Amino acid sequence: MIQCALEQLSASGSNRKEGDEFIIEAEMEGATVAPDTRRVHTPTMTLKGAALLALVGTILMTVLLVWNFVSNVVYVLRGVEAPIVLFASFIYAFGCLTVMVFFFVFHRAQPQG
Repeated sequence: MIQCALEQLSASGSNRKEGDEFIIEAEMEGATVAPDTRRVHTPTMTLKGAALLALVGTILMTVLLVWNFVSNVVYVLRGVEAPIVLFASFIYAFGCLTVMVFFFVFHRAQPQG
């Protein structure tokens, strides 16, 4: 599988197994890194913009998962669902909330511009 990937990349190389690890050696033919990346890549997506996009997405997911958690609490109180459902629902909502806080802090830490 690795040899097939090397062939698709116009690369030559070898792979071998030493103990529990695979050792892969590859050489790319004609592959170079661009000397000035400011002219190669599109500068429209900055790190601050990407952090804002991730923040908006996680805010939407957090609202959805918190709403799901509140619905599950109501269903458990009415006796419609088993209380064990709250455990997974709380973990999902709390996990998404912490990721949202991370992206908020990350977005605020990025310089303007």
